Amino acid sequence: SKLNYAVSDSQKIAGALESWQEDYEIFVLNDETGKAREELRPTKKNIERKIAEIISKKPDQLLFYFSGHGFQDNQRGNALALADTKILIGDEENPKDPNNPKKIIKESENILMLKEDLTDKLKIAKIRTLLLIDACRDEVSIVQGTRSTGSDLEKFGKLPEELVN
Repeated sequence: SKLNYAVSDSQKIAGALESWQEDYEIFVLNDETGKAREELRPTKKNIERKIAEIISKKPDQLLFYFSGHGFQDNQRGNALALADTKILIGDEENPKDPNNPKKIIKESENILMLKEDLTDKLKIAKIRTLLLIDACRDEVSIVQGTRSTGSDLEKFGKLPEELVN
């Protein structure tokens, strides 16, 4: 579903960084910038391309800001839903019913896994990273042969220990 403030929030963060008049390189990928230039649309491919470009420049530090939808994969961790993310939500008995209270993600495409798609790559590149994540989060899990009861889900706002140091 469309979020009312994600675009304006990303523009405000970029504006605040620009106002500091430091030597920052600022990249904004959101639904508005993506209308003018496809490579600025917040898709998985575009974000991964931009992260690879940043890593190749070897900066000392990076601020990554995201405003949008998020969810928990019970096997792989926290995930972000992007402009091209496709998700089928349901339950084991009725996987095509999005109103079923036992929400489980049966299939997904183009999700950004915070750990494997972002922080692991930046950690290997030795880039000190600050993640600012403004994401709503449904109590759902991705099933791959198993089913989570929901009790083992980590709260989205809690940072893994390896990211705190």
